[in-house]
Amino acid sequence: LFARTSKAAARLSAAFKARQVEKTYWGVSERPLLQDEGSLEQWLRKDAQRNRVEVVGAGTPGAKLAHSLWRVLGGRGDHTWVELRPLSGRSHQLRVAMGSLDAPLAGDLKYGASTPLPDQSIALHARSLELAHPVGGRSLRFESEPPAGRVWQLVRGR
Repeated sequence: LFARTSKAAARLSAAFKARQVEKTYWGVSERPLLQDEGSLEQWLRKDAQRNRVEVVGAGTPGAKLAHSLWRVLGGRGDHTWVELRPLSGRSHQLRVAMGSLDAPLAGDLKYGASTPLPDQSIALHARSLELAHPVGGRSLRFESEPPAGRVWQLVRGR
């Protein structure tokens, strides 16, 4: 998302910071989920040296609360197509959430996937953004189709 003016850029930044932008992601997990939808709150702390985020207890120094929503959109075999909505903006939040649900994203070796994808990617796709126009205020929605990789055939066959 790009702004055409510095005024619009400042307002967009403020909207993201105030969590006034609704972000939706699609993921493909390499295992089925036990429930069709849910909400997950976790305290996360980033280990910068390992570039990894871990779930920790409340009150742990450096920990930040992450809140994620998820729902199953479809499935085929062991793979499950999931919609993910972060209600907070923590690093690796959705990847950690899926690993915690014992349904890691396909290709995400860092958070529990068993094998890499052929293109070394992770099956997580930024599907849409919804926000108010920074000047006029009208509602805007931007969508992006998932990549062409084999793991995304589940989504394209919808």
